[in-house]
Amino acid sequence: IHYAAKGHVDLRRQLPSALLALAGSALGALLATFVPGDLLRALLPVLLIAIALYFALKPNMGDVDRARRLSPF
Repeated sequence: IHYAAKGHVDLRRQLPSALLALAGSALGALLATFVPGDLLRALLPVLLIAIALYFALKPNMGDVDRARRLSPF
């Protein structure tokens, strides 16, 4: 909120992405109710480790990219 108040974030430009994230999270929560709990308990740690490895080993993760690329499409 502090950054947005200072004008560093264009909230109107982020609105489509925020709405898509909201819809995706609602859909994911709904789909999670259909997956057995034991499968989720076994799968979640594997997914978290895979995501951590991806970000740790991805080249150019520390490079600064100033171009505005955030877009819902």
